[in-house]
Amino acid sequence: MTLSLGTLKDRLLAGLVGDADAPEAVRPALTLDMLSEYLPWRAYDPATRLYLNAASLGFVLELSPLIGADERTADILGQFL
Repeated sequence: MTLSLGTLKDRLLAGLVGDADAPEAVRPALTLDMLSEYLPWRAYDPATRLYLNAASLGFVLELSPLIGADERTADILGQFL
């Protein structure tokens, strides 16, 4: 009987902790419209984590919300962009 290292790890975790790192079921697909469906990207490169666009240039900037920001803060940030 041969066990792979991954199977042995899963059985050991399930026995010791009662949990393995594999999900019990596949996540259901969302029936909501996603923003990525409307963007013009044609390919995704997971090595660089970049989307390749068809015939355009652009960027996306992900930021955390600014709590307590007012219009003056928005004006200052707008000058940078």
